[in-house]
Amino acid sequence: MALAVLTTASASETRVVTLDVKGMECGTCPLTVKVLLKKQQGVRDVTVDRKSAHVRYDPSKMDEERLMKAVSEAGYPATVRK
Repeated sequence: MALAVLTTASASETRVVTLDVKGMECGTCPLTVKVLLKKQQGVRDVTVDRKSAHVRYDPSKMDEERLMKAVSEAGYPATVRK
């Protein structure tokens, strides 16, 4: 009898964080933040509106502090939503 093996990502391999982001006042600001976050190592998915960014990432390659720092250094002060 053959045994099929499925490989799936476990919940521990992906985390989701919401960053509260200030300064996104124009229509292109959310796009700028999204592109910036997607370039970060380990980031798998990003959605951004004018007040926040929701980031799904691999915690073995990235952490909340570095995500927050990358956005803040680009001129958009960011904090992790609790």
